[in-house]
Parts: sequence; C-alpha cells; structure tokens
Amino acid sequence: MSINTKLLKAKPLQKHLLEQVRTKVTEYTNNGVNLHFSVISVGDDEASHLYVKKKIEIAEECGIETHHISLPVNTSQNNLEELIDALNNDKEVTAILLQLPLPKHLDGLKAVNKIATLKDVDGLTATNTGLTAMRQNDAILPATPLGIMRLLKYAKIEPKGKVATVIGQSHLVGRPLSNLLVDAGATVINCHIDTNDVSYHLKNADIIVSAVGNANFISGEILKQGAVAIDVGMNRDENGKLCGDINIQSCMGQLSAITPVPGGIGPMTVTSLMTNIIDAYTMQNNLIKTNWQF
Repeated sequence: MSINTKLLKAKPLQKHLLEQVRTKVTEYTNNGVNLHFSVISVGDDEASHLYVKKKIEIAEECGIETHHISLPVNTSQNNLEELIDALNNDKEVTAILLQLPLPKHLDGLKAVNKIATLKDVDGLTATNTGLTAMRQNDAILPATPLGIMRLLKYAKIEPKGKVATVIGQSHLVGRPLSNLLVDAGATVINCHIDTNDVSYHLKNADIIVSAVGNANFISGEILKQGAVAIDVGMNRDENGKLCGDINIQSCMGQLSAITPVPGGIGPMTVTSLMTNIIDAYTMQNNLIKTNWQF
C-alpha cells in the first residue's frame, strides 16, 4: 500500500530560529556587545570553502561579526594550535570553529581539543562530547545532531518508544546523535563499518539516519513502511547532481517522511551553529540560556 511521503524541508524551521538569533544579536548590540565568530580553514579544499562561506554568510546576516582565517595547506600542527590558543585568549572572540576535515598531515581531533570549551560552537571537544553523553545542560551540542533533533521535534516525530538505526559512528554525527536519541527515549542501533547486515537493522527501524557519504547507498524498498528517514549525506551522483545517502525516489510512497538533499539537514546544521554562538555567549557570561522556540 502506497502512503503519502512528506518531505522534511528545513527552510521554515531555519527561518523561525534565525529570526530569534537576530533578535538576540540586536539586543546584545544595543547593549554595546558585539558577538565575534572566528572560522579557521586549512588548505584549498573546495567543499570546505563552500561550507565556510555559507556559515559566514548566515552569521553576517544575523548581525554576528565574522573572521575567516584561511591557512595554507602546509600549515604545521604547532602553528595551527598556536592560532587556536590566541583566539582562546582573545576576549573579543565569542566563538571558534575549525573547519573539518583537515589535510592529512594534521591531527584534527587534537586541534579541535585545543579550542576552549565555551568557545567550541561545533560542540566537538572532548569536554563538550562528554557533557553531551552525560546529559548535562551546560554542554554545547554538536550542530548537526542538534539540528536533526530539532527537525524531528518541529515535524512532531516522537523518538520515544521507537527503534532508531543510525548508520555511521563519527564523533561529528553518529555517536552524539545516538546519545541524543537515547535521551529522547528511542532504542538506538548504531551501524558501522563492521556491522555484518545493515539491511536487517534498516528494515526494522522506525527512524533511519544515514551519515555514510555514499550516494544512493540506501534504497527505499528495504525500509519499513511508514518509517522516517534522515539523510545526512551530501554526495554527487553519476551526473554530478547533489544527492544524499538515500535514494529519495525509491522512498516515495514507502516512508512517512524523509529529508531532501539539499534542503534538509544542511540548513539545520548551520542554523544550530548560530544558536550555539548565542548559547556560548550566555554561558561565558553566566546569563540565562535562551529558550529556543520551535
């Protein structure tokens, strides 16, 4: 039996949240406070520069001052960490983001962990990761998992009591998202490179999240009818067209809802980054955290 599949587009929620960010930034500016967002990128990776450009564009639209520090590809680990230390110690800098991935000769995890906990608006330092896992309110949550949870809530999709299969166990998406879904009451199965039969876990899942980075890796025919699919993948198909990990056409009439690529999780990641900048400022100054409405 074919069902009506809803596209979970991020634009309405993104607009609503960014309006709240602009309101807070205006409030701070009127009180003589300017929020400053520093973004570091290393090398000339085209995709990374496009992501940085979008983040800076949205931040500036919200009234947040930005500074993009583009380092050459041969930057040393020591020079990168010295830069991060300088930004940590700069009282004018509210938020720091290190654009990943880095060139292979650099240790990205080590560099990320140099970022001050309360300036880590990507929520990727060991401290913020631990606080997230321990369900602490003072954690800065990773932007993509936070965006996913917000989109589910906005679409009135309740994880409690559901089986959620997350494909991918990176510290950017898979692992922190699994923690957030468990916190929301879901029974979570985390599939990874050593999982023997991914399809088995997919066909029994009420919520599927794919963060593999493999174009059209999942076909709708193997998924449970009425399930919800969250596609974190950003790939290009054989024709060079942007697509996700999930073949969206094969899911129409099979799933109850699915995020499109582009227009789904990507905008939610950038939006959650903006709310994290506000949250970082409030925690740095012992203010009441914003109760984001959506």
